[in-house]
Amino acid sequence: MKKTLSFCVLIMLSMCLFGEDIQVPGLLKLQIKSSTIKSNEDIILFPTAAKLSNSGRNWIVPIHGWIFDHKRDGIPKTFFVMQISRISGVKPDSVEAEIFKDRIHWFIVDNEPDKKITIQFGHQFVTLKESGKNGHFYGVIKFPAKKVSKLKNQDSILKFTINSNDPREFTGLVHCIPPHGITVISDIDDTVKISNVIDKKELMRNTFFKDFTPAPGMSKLYRKWKKHGVFFHYVSSSPWQLFHDIQVFMKDYGFPDAIFHMKTIRLKDTSLFKIFEDPVESKRILVEGILNNYPKHKFILVGDSGEKDPEIYGLVTRKYPDLIMGIAIRDITGESRESKRYQDAFRKISDSKWKIFKNPEELDFFKIKE
Repeated sequence: MKKTLSFCVLIMLSMCLFGEDIQVPGLLKLQIKSSTIKSNEDIILFPTAAKLSNSGRNWIVPIHGWIFDHKRDGIPKTFFVMQISRISGVKPDSVEAEIFKDRIHWFIVDNEPDKKITIQFGHQFVTLKESGKNGHFYGVIKFPAKKVSKLKNQDSILKFTINSNDPREFTGLVHCIPPHGITVISDIDDTVKISNVIDKKELMRNTFFKDFTPAPGMSKLYRKWKKHGVFFHYVSSSPWQLFHDIQVFMKDYGFPDAIFHMKTIRLKDTSLFKIFEDPVESKRILVEGILNNYPKHKFILVGDSGEKDPEIYGLVTRKYPDLIMGIAIRDITGESRESKRYQDAFRKISDSKWKIFKNPEELDFFKIKE
């Protein structure tokens, strides 16, 4: 226990020393201007979900990205890897140490504040407000529905690029989600990816030292649902710094393209400890935000029994009973359906609406048929 605690403390200390993360919501500033992106800087554009305006004339398109410099490497990173190796017992020249170097890299990049990013949709250019201290930038654009219908692909995904003098192409994806349909809101850790959140030492190892391992059968299930036009949102307690590696994992194992909602932490104050906080309130707010954006959709909530997914999904379903068509909880704790925990979590919710499963093939009760 003492060794695990030291391990966690060192990780948090390193984050405080080598990086920070804060969200500064951006207001849209309309002008044509080329973004100045230096050769040593990089950009990640996170996938987002657009919705139709009430009139149906425009798509409301949110933009979220991150600009940073990879240069935070060298001595601090080497020292940190050596200390983590000493505490965790991982040899500095091992495969696990190499994986750790790649994972922790995203926490110690040099975030680029005060950068104005210009995005391009077709022939339209929009410049966003400056990036925040964590390098994240935001914007919301109204884009004519007629133009979107010409630009989006057969999966209703709209691509956009950063307009700059840089020869590299930074491409973002916007999922144009229609007013009616079925949406899956899914957890990540121990739902689609094996993390073992109930064992904090194993959670750390699976998060920072090991290749991510898929939960059996989940990618096959999600691909099957995708064929029937289902949209996917991942709501996770993991920080945005893990987005790149999680997205690569998702692609490698054939999970459908999806929108991500992850945790933002400021690493130089007490909000750092949010990475270990009870997820009930923060995750509930994210889930309810999706429901409120698409009030004519039907939703399937997928999670696991490791932390508080049953309790969160129960709270949400009692508040929005007409929107939730089913709840699926992947069993990793061995609790029976009749346990007090599940009976409390799903009180006043029809027994036919929720399922505890080990094998994803058990989830045909959602009536999403071939």
